[in-house]
Amino acid sequence: NYDADPNTGIVPDFFSLLALFYPAVTGILSGTNRSELLEQPLVSIPAGTIGATLVSTAIHILIVWLFGLTIANNTLKTNKFILAAVAFPQDQVVKVGVIVCCIGSAMQYMTMAPQLLSAIAMDDSMPILSFIRKSQKDDGINRNALWLTCFIVAVASLSGNLDHITPLTTMCFLLMYGGINF
Repeated sequence: NYDADPNTGIVPDFFSLLALFYPAVTGILSGTNRSELLEQPLVSIPAGTIGATLVSTAIHILIVWLFGLTIANNTLKTNKFILAAVAFPQDQVVKVGVIVCCIGSAMQYMTMAPQLLSAIAMDDSMPILSFIRKSQKDDGINRNALWLTCFIVAVASLSGNLDHITPLTTMCFLLMYGGINF
């Protein structure tokens, strides 16, 4: 029941839409990287993760439902930045908010990813990451992991289209969480 995108001609399916939504709920799991700061991580992380997932999903569903009730279907299909068009008091608030949110998320992931790469390298579960294990310093910053993260982010950003990056991001997160849990 989906129509083709007017710009690309691609007809979305359920999984491509899931790939767009999935990164929106992965940021809530960043607390696991800071678990050493929690008093009771075994209690706090599951409760916080489930609670944050339920609240953010409910907010997303509410916004989609309200927009579906109040905005014409054709407008929703053609105007990808509809939030700025209906923003109060000015559309620039939404544009600035999107930029600030993107920068904040990028900074968060740039601090999380090197720690995760370093932990995987220290476990020696992926021999290809042995160069990261060798660069661990006393200050807690693994510079090789940081540079590898910067390189991966830069290469992914060269595509210039978030619709191409999000399936890759989703797959990386799913592989990471699957590897951690199994």
